[in-house]
Amino acid sequence: MKACILTIVDRSRLSMTSAYTDYFRKHGIDYDIIFYDKFHEYEPPYDSHLIPIRIECGSEGSSLKKSFLFYKQRKKIRSILDNGKYDLIVVWNEVTTFIYGGMLRRFFSGKYTINIRDYFYLDKPFVRSELKKTIKKCAFATVSSKRFIDYLPKHEYIFLHSMNDSILSQLEKPKSKAINRPIRIEYIGQIGWLENTFQFLDILGNDSRFELLFYGIGSEKVEEYAKERNYNNIRVRGKFPQEKTAEYLKEADILYNLYGYGNIHLDSALSIKLYYAIFLGIPILTYAGTCTDDIACQCGIGYTIHGSEGIKHDLEKLYEWYQQYNLERAQSICANFIDNEIEKSKALFQKRLTDYMEGLKND
Repeated sequence: MKACILTIVDRSRLSMTSAYTDYFRKHGIDYDIIFYDKFHEYEPPYDSHLIPIRIECGSEGSSLKKSFLFYKQRKKIRSILDNGKYDLIVVWNEVTTFIYGGMLRRFFSGKYTINIRDYFYLDKPFVRSELKKTIKKCAFATVSSKRFIDYLPKHEYIFLHSMNDSILSQLEKPKSKAINRPIRIEYIGQIGWLENTFQFLDILGNDSRFELLFYGIGSEKVEEYAKERNYNNIRVRGKFPQEKTAEYLKEADILYNLYGYGNIHLDSALSIKLYYAIFLGIPILTYAGTCTDDIACQCGIGYTIHGSEGIKHDLEKLYEWYQQYNLERAQSICANFIDNEIEKSKALFQKRLTDYMEGLKND
C-alpha cells in the first residue's frame, strides 16, 4: 500500500501531518509528501518521502495570485498522483482542496481524505460550492475544530485534535514555574497579526519582569519594531526547521496566542499552540470568546485577554496572576483532558483510517 499527502503549503507548516505519517510508519505503509518549495530550500538528494515542487512564490503576494500559481501546476500534480499509484491521497487543508478539487473529483473519487485546518475563504459562495462537491466524493474528512462543522457542508467529519506527538515526545513537563528570573512569554510559529503583536510589545516592552520570545517567520518585523522603540527584553529567531520546535518550546513559561477575534475563522480555530500548552500544563494567552480560550480555561491554563480595549488592563495583572498559578494542579487537569478527549479523538481517527485501508484489501 502507498499513500501521499498533498498540500500547497511549505513543509515548515506541516507539523500536524504527523497524525498520518506516524500511522503510516507504524503500519508499514509507504508514503510521499507533495508540497511546494516556496523558498527554494530543497536540492537533491533529499528524503525519499519528499516531493518538493519549486515555485516562484514566497511569503509576499496576494492570495489570488498565489492560488493561480498553484492552479497552473495541476497537470504536474496529476502526473505525480498517477505515477505514484497511491491508495490514499491526504488533501491537506481547505485551500488545497479548493484549488485541486475538480481534478480530485474527476480522477480520484473516493480515494482521498480532506483535512480542514481553517475557515479561510469558506464564506465565498464559489469556494463553498467547490468545496461541497469535493467533500461529497472524499472517503472521509477531518476538522481541526469541532466548531467548523457548523459551517461546512453535511458530511462525515472526524474532529482531530492538533496534538503533535512527534514534537511533544521530545519534551518533559516542567516541574516548577519561573523563579528568580523573568517570565518568558513565547510566540512560536509564523508571526502574524502584527497590529496585535505590536500592541502587546508596547505594553510589556522593557518590563524587566518578562522576557518576550518571538520564534518563526515574520519575527524580523517584530525585531525591527522593538529596536525602533529600544525595547530590551525581546529575543528573536527567524524561520526555523520543525526539528527545532521542541527545543524552543522548552524555553517557554507562557505561550502567546493573541492572533485576533471577532470572525468565524479566528473565533472557531484551535491553535496548535494550545496543545503545546495543554501537554506542558503551562499558561497560554488567549482572546475572550474564542474556541481556543474556551478549551484553555477548561484545562485551567487560559489567561483571557478581553479584546484590544482590555489588553493593557489584563496584561498589567498577568505577573501577579502567574505567581498564584498552580502548575501541578493545571498539569493534572490537562492530563485528564488528554486522556478523556484528545486520545479518544485520535483513536476514532485511526479506526476510520484503518477501516479505509482494510476495505482496500477486501476489494
